Amino acid sequence: MQQKLGKQLDAMKSDILKDFPDEDPEILLLHLICDRYGIKRPKHKPKVQHQHEEIAQSRPFFHSETSLHVADMGFSEVEVKTRSPRPCPRTKMNTESILIEKLHSPSDHTMISSNTITAQCVEDDAWRLEESMQCIQSNQARVAGTVARLRTQLRGKFISQIPLLMNSVLTDVDRYWLVGKLRPWNLNAGEVVVTQGEVGDTLYIIERGQCEIVINGVTVDTINREGFFGELAVMYASPRSATVRAKTEVTLLSLSKSDLISTISEDKMEELAIVARARLFTNVPLLSALSLKKKEIVTASLKLDRWRDGMVLARQGHMISGDRRRMYIVLDGECLKEVIPSSFHDEEAGVETIGHGRYFNMFAMWYNCPCGATITTIGNVTTLSISYDELNHICTRETRVLKEAMTKTLRKDKVEIDKCLKLEGETMTSIRHAMGMHLFKLLFLNLHMENIAYNANALALVCEQSKEVTFKMWDPIFTKGELYDTVYILETGGISEHESDIETLRDEDELGDVGKCIHHTAPGTCFGTLCLQGKDQNVPTSTAAASQDTLMLSIPGDVLRRMLRNGSLT
Repeated sequence: MQQKLGKQLDAMKSDILKDFPDEDPEILLLHLICDRYGIKRPKHKPKVQHQHEEIAQSRPFFHSETSLHVADMGFSEVEVKTRSPRPCPRTKMNTESILIEKLHSPSDHTMISSNTITAQCVEDDAWRLEESMQCIQSNQARVAGTVARLRTQLRGKFISQIPLLMNSVLTDVDRYWLVGKLRPWNLNAGEVVVTQGEVGDTLYIIERGQCEIVINGVTVDTINREGFFGELAVMYASPRSATVRAKTEVTLLSLSKSDLISTISEDKMEELAIVARARLFTNVPLLSALSLKKKEIVTASLKLDRWRDGMVLARQGHMISGDRRRMYIVLDGECLKEVIPSSFHDEEAGVETIGHGRYFNMFAMWYNCPCGATITTIGNVTTLSISYDELNHICTRETRVLKEAMTKTLRKDKVEIDKCLKLEGETMTSIRHAMGMHLFKLLFLNLHMENIAYNANALALVCEQSKEVTFKMWDPIFTKGELYDTVYILETGGISEHESDIETLRDEDELGDVGKCIHHTAPGTCFGTLCLQGKDQNVPTSTAAASQDTLMLSIPGDVLRRMLRNGSLT
C-alpha cells in the first residue's frame, strides 16, 4: 500500500485520523475497497514491481485522456489513456480481478488526492446505477407491454360473451377493433351508471366490482364481473328499463352506438340488427325462456310493419282472430296506451306512452282474450309482430318431428305411442312455463311483494307447487260465506262474480250488461289472496263461477304461507 500510494498515503492519514484516530489508514483503505466491490480481503501484500516496469505496464486509472505530472520522481510526463468500456451490470463481473488490477497498477499515484479517489468511486457507482436504471426501465416497458396484451385479450373475451357481438356475425378482427373503442370508467360504491327511463345508446361491461339492478326503487338483481347491461342500446336508442348503480368500487368499459357504427361495416350492422331483434324477446315474457336458436327461428317469422300517425293498432275489449291475432313489439317510435275502467278488464286504468322494446296484445294473442288496452301510434311507428298461427306452426312442426322419431322407436307399443302423441315440443313447454312465471309475477306485484315478483328463483319455486285446474261452465270457483284456502289465477276463459248465491249469479249473468255481475276475462286476474294472511281469513263476500270453460292456475294457501314463513321466497 505504501509503495502504491507513496506520499498520498501520508496525506490521507491526516484526513482519516480525524474521524478514526485508532485505526490504520492503510487497512481502512484496503477494507473500503474490498467491501465496496464485495470481495474477500487479500491475505498477502501484492507483489511490488520495478518503477520502470510500472511505467511500461501502467494501465490508466482515469476515464478521460489526461497527463499525470510526477516531477518529484524525475519523469517528465506520463500519458494516461482512456479506460476500456465498463462491462454491463447484467454481465457477471469478476470483482476480485478488478481490485487486483487496481492494486497491481504500476502507475504512480503519489499526486492523486483522497478526494480524487473518492470521486472515482462515486463515478463508478453512478455509472452502474445509471446502467441498472436503464435495465429496470427496459424491463418495465416489457412488463407494461405484456400487461397491455393481456388486458386486450381479456377485454376481447368480455366482448365475445355478449350475445349481440358473438361469432355468429362478428369476426375476431372485428372484435379486436371494438376492444380499441372500449372506454374505461371508475366509479365509487353508490354511484348511478344509468337511470330507469332515460334514453341511452351505450353498452357497459363490468371489468371489476359489482353493480345492482333497481326497478321502481326495488333492488332485483346483482351483476358481477364480466357481466354487462344496455346491450340493445348500441342498436336502438331506447329508454333504460332499470336503474343500475355501483354496489362496490367498479371499473366499467363502455361501447357506444357511434363506436359500433364507425367500426363495423353496413352489411354486418344489418345482420346485427336481426340478432338484436331476437334479443328484444328477453323483455317479452312469452318468448323470454326460448333458447337463442329458437329465438332466431321466431325472428325469421316476425313481420315488420310501418304505421302512420294516429293509426289504432288495438282497441280495448275487442276480440281478434285469424291473422290479426298478433302480438306487437315497438321497434321504433312511440304509441299511446289507454286503459279505461271496465267490468270486463282488471288492468289498471290510465294513459301512458310506450316506446322501443315495449310490447302489447300478448295476452290477446296467446290466451285468445279481448285486448286489454287501446293502442294508437304517435307519429311514424315501426313494429315487429307475430301471429298465434305463426308461433303455433313453429311449435307444432317441432312437436311433429319429435313424435315421428319416437313413434318409429316405439313401433308397436300402442300405449307408449298414445303417450307420445300427447307430448308437447320444447318450444311450447318453454312458452307455457314462461307465461306461468309471468302470471305469478303479476300476482306478487298486486300484493306489493316486489322482492318476490322480481326474484326468478322464487317464482320458479311457486310454479313448481302450482297446478292447472279446469272449470266447466257454471262450475263454482268459490261461494259466498264458505271458507276456501286456495289462490287462483285466471289463464283462459271467463268468470262471473255476484254478491249473492250461484242461482242468482246465473240469472244476473243472463241479463248481460243490465245484470249486476262482474265479469273477469283478463289473464292474471287472481282470487283468494286473503288466505296469505291466515287460513281463516279467506271468507268470500261474493260468489264466483266459470261463465265458460275456464283454465286457472291454483296453489294451496298453506303452501304459500309456509314458503313465506321459512323464507323460501326471499
